[in-house]
Amino acid sequence: GGGRASRRGLSVRRVRRGREFVTLRHTGLRPLDDAFRPAGAPLREAADLRDNTQSASVSFKELCGLPPVASLKQCIQSLAPRLQSPEGPSCASLVLREGYPCLEPGAGLSDSTRKLLTAYNTVIAEHKQLIENADAVQERIAQVQRDGMVFHEQLQSLGEKEGLKGHKLSKAVESFAWNITVLKGQCDLLHSAKTEALDSLRQLTLAFQACGLGPPPEPAPPGQHNSQQGDPHPTQHSVPHSAPYSTLHAAQRPGWSGPQGNGRV
Repeated sequence: GGGRASRRGLSVRRVRRGREFVTLRHTGLRPLDDAFRPAGAPLREAADLRDNTQSASVSFKELCGLPPVASLKQCIQSLAPRLQSPEGPSCASLVLREGYPCLEPGAGLSDSTRKLLTAYNTVIAEHKQLIENADAVQERIAQVQRDGMVFHEQLQSLGEKEGLKGHKLSKAVESFAWNITVLKGQCDLLHSAKTEALDSLRQLTLAFQACGLGPPPEPAPPGQHNSQQGDPHPTQHSVPHSAPYSTLHAAQRPGWSGPQGNGRV
C-alpha cells in the first residue's frame, strides 16, 4: 500500500493543509543522525517556497479561467482585456516594488477584476520569496549533505562502534545513501524552482509588452546617479539596476542568454 511504499522510498511527513515534505531516515548511527538532523528546517522551508509559489500561480490561473498547465504569459493575455476602460486607457498600472512587477488597480475596475489583481500580486510576492531565499536555503541543505559525506568512508567502523552488524548495518548504509540522495535531490528541486520563477517573470515581461502595459524603461547605467534611488517602493522611474525585473528586461536585447553571476541562477 501507500504507507509501505513510503517507508521503502522517500520518507514523507504531512504538515499544515495536508501538505507533504520529505524527511530523512533514521540511520541508527548516532554521529550520522546528528549530522543529518539540521536538515529538517531547511527541507520544510524549501517545500514551502516551492509549494507556496505553485499554489499562488494555480489559484491565479483558475481565476483567469485557465488550467494549471497554462503559463503566466497566457494569464496576462487573458487579463489584459479586462483592464481596459470604455474610454480606452488601462484601468491598472504596472509598477515596480523592489524590482518586481506589480499591478495597481485604478478606478472603474469590477470587484472580480480587483480580485484577479490581488491574486496576481500574490503570485509576484511568492515568486519574490522564492527567488530571494532559494540560494540560502539550498546552501543550508547542501551543507548538511557535505557534513554527512564526511562519514562516507567510516560507515563500517561507525557500525561496529554502535554494535550494528549484518542486516542492521546494511539498513544503516542504505538509509545513509537515501539521505544523501534526498538532500541532493532537494537542492536540485529548489534550484529548478528558482530557475522556473525567473523564467515566469521573463514571460510576464513579454506579456506586458505585448498587451500594451509594457515593461518600464531600462534603468540608468551603473554609476549614473538616480535621484529616486532611496525610494523604498521604486516605480517605473526608480528601478535599482540590480533589481530582478531590470535584469529580466534584458531578455529583449540581442544576444541575451539569461541571468549571470556566481554560477547561480
